[in-house]
Amino acid sequence: MRGKLENIAAYNLDSYLSQYKDRLLIIDVRSEMEYKEVHIKNAINIPYELFFKKDINLESNRRILVYCSRGGRSIRVAKMLLYKGYSVINVVGGLKEYNGKNIIK
Repeated sequence: MRGKLENIAAYNLDSYLSQYKDRLLIIDVRSEMEYKEVHIKNAINIPYELFFKKDINLESNRRILVYCSRGGRSIRVAKMLLYKGYSVINVVGGLKEYNGKNIIK
């Protein structure tokens, strides 16, 4: 399987989610506490550290959208998932740059 990495700006996230919502697995790589405070609708929480402590297998039939607070953790996870063959979308700027309609508080 050959993966693909795409970066999207946080301000484009709403249009991207509405266009591809049924074909995405959305992963918040922040801590559980950060996730509980605020996250993107339909996101699951897999903290950054878990990706490097154990082998995590994800659905390969959907593209994976990853985000964190500012983009640093998510780009590292995105590159690791790309190496494993997944198609990944990284949100540049993370939640700090996102002010859209898909926020759950």
